[in-house]
Amino acid sequence: MAHYIAGRFMSGFAVMAALVTIVFFAVNVIGNPIELLVNPEFTSQEEVDQLVEAAGYNRPVFERYVEYVGGVVRGDFGTSVLQGRDATEIVIERIPATALLAGAAILVTVVVSIPLALIGARSRGFADTAITTVATALASLPSFWFAIALIFLFAVRIPWLPSGGYGSFEQLILPTLALAALPTGFTTLVLMSAIREEYDAQYVAVARSKGLTERVIAMRHVLRNAALIMATQIGLLVISLMNGTVLIEAVFAWPGLGQVALQAVQTRDLPVVMASVVYLGLLVTLVNIVVDLAYSQLDPRVRLAG
Repeated sequence: MAHYIAGRFMSGFAVMAALVTIVFFAVNVIGNPIELLVNPEFTSQEEVDQLVEAAGYNRPVFERYVEYVGGVVRGDFGTSVLQGRDATEIVIERIPATALLAGAAILVTVVVSIPLALIGARSRGFADTAITTVATALASLPSFWFAIALIFLFAVRIPWLPSGGYGSFEQLILPTLALAALPTGFTTLVLMSAIREEYDAQYVAVARSKGLTERVIAMRHVLRNAALIMATQIGLLVISLMNGTVLIEAVFAWPGLGQVALQAVQTRDLPVVMASVVYLGLLVTLVNIVVDLAYSQLDPRVRLAG
């Protein structure tokens, strides 16, 4: 088991090392952020050169790469070009807002998708068709379009909820629904298929012949055997939500990590861009490691194969 865990952490380390390298060289292809931001009409070339030298962008790229890697290890991504603050500090202070939004979306997805999947898997009539139709529609909805539709309906046409902002429960509702819609539909479809296969298995017929209730069969047997699929879906759900937060936070003016990353890209604030991408990558890598470890506990064959 220790060998398996060490192998997963080594794989995660290799992924993060590759991500750090790709981010650095991809960002440096854009060019010098100082020269990109200054207005040549109001800044002399001498002043630009002084700023470039002070920021260290006139040094060889591999020398800056080595310094950058050392900074990443220490959690130091440099100073924001626009705000003049530590880039790591800017990113970290946005993480709680993103964690709140992602956590709420995960809760909605799990609470809605598992019961729907159970109901749909057990039925073969109208309920099955209705749940499949709704889940397919949700899984096909573009998050950006759905977010705008929610704002138009519940903040403009029927002004029940605020269209954006952060700090109250009401401001959390619309972005949570917009972020949770797609993963809820997709998770429902996947779980429904997996649970239906379990219901068709012979052990379910044996359990019914013993007089066990449908609730006991579902909770003690079907869901337990479908736990591997659920673990995978939760891992994919977290990764999907991290991707979706960039657009959703921008639409609802939610002050999270996705919004600060998007703003940094638009303003070419490269230290903040690199810090945002690396922290998001670290979160995704940690989620993958946790899912792998959960998989190994649920199915020892995975651990032995690894």
